[in-house]
Amino acid sequence: MTSSVLRTIAHAADCLTVLFRELGQVAEEIPQSTLILAVDDEPISRRTISVALGKANLRCVSLEDSKVALNIIKENTFDLIFLDAEMPGLNGFELCAEIRKLPSNKTTPVIFVTSLTKFEVRAQSSLAGANDLIAKPFLMMELAVKSLTYLLKPKPLAPKEEAPAPALG
Repeated sequence: MTSSVLRTIAHAADCLTVLFRELGQVAEEIPQSTLILAVDDEPISRRTISVALGKANLRCVSLEDSKVALNIIKENTFDLIFLDAEMPGLNGFELCAEIRKLPSNKTTPVIFVTSLTKFEVRAQSSLAGANDLIAKPFLMMELAVKSLTYLLKPKPLAPKEEAPAPALG
């Protein structure tokens, strides 16, 4: 039981609470068009993320080059993005900050999967705009559960526009 696993369990419990509270607004299943991206320069990590997502019937595009990933992210909207922190070229923090500047993926959940777990790294990932962090080595089930909670949690509804006040006169 790592702190990462405990955070995932807590996040899943929160997600279930929201799902049960807003039962009428939730899709019955995850759309098959879900697009997930994993960017990591380590082939074993990319493969492990893909396999973990596959066990949850989720498909993943995985890339090793962060600069190539940025170009693809500019052209596509993703439902979830996994990033490694340490990569050549653009590191994960820089890539995440660039993602947050793009209208198409500004609110896409970004989760760091990294062996760097010190408080400073967690703070840096938050400052870059990430939503969460999973520590390497991770349990495949943890990654699958974390993914499902981000994909199933209902998006906040847009605030209703108020009718203009009647003119006094």
